[in-house]
Amino acid sequence: MIDPDLIEHMVDWMKSRRYGKYRGVVTDNDDAGTHRGRLKVKVPSVLGDLEVWAEPCVPYAGDGVGFFAMPPVDAGVWVEFEGGDISYPIWVGCYWRDDEPPNGGDPDVKVLQTDAITMTFDDGSEEARIETSGANLTMTDKIEAVAKNGKLTVAAGQVTCDSGGTGKVDVSSSGVVVNNGSLGVS
Repeated sequence: MIDPDLIEHMVDWMKSRRYGKYRGVVTDNDDAGTHRGRLKVKVPSVLGDLEVWAEPCVPYAGDGVGFFAMPPVDAGVWVEFEGGDISYPIWVGCYWRDDEPPNGGDPDVKVLQTDAITMTFDDGSEEARIETSGANLTMTDKIEAVAKNGKLTVAAGQVTCDSGGTGKVDVSSSGVVVNNGSLGVS
């Protein structure tokens, strides 16, 4: 027969454990203490208003290598607890609220969007784009970089550098043309 005290101890132990994922909110993402990607989070359903530092669970890590991306303050994060022990929180991913997903939705399109930069990978059109407020880079069967009015295009057998004003250089297998023919080298 099992000792009743042991059963009571096991029941108490199980009651103190929290398994599975819980919705949390980032309250601080400046992990100046460890630089490991910890987040200060609130997990109301488990911890009430208590804020705790949660260790990251990342897809790739090692000595001097890894994937590092910190969600912003107020972002929704999924939190688990190591071994179910609420003293050891781990943030394991993020979730979007109804109005938060970035552009996308097409299964062929993968998007990584930060506050200032958007990277889009479209497997359907075989196109990759990097966009910032001042410049765009597009790669298809050619590479095109656009910054303000200037544009650089590299395609098979052709390189064009256009300042958007009076300066333009075309380089091809037949030669070099400057400013729409005002100077040519063959």
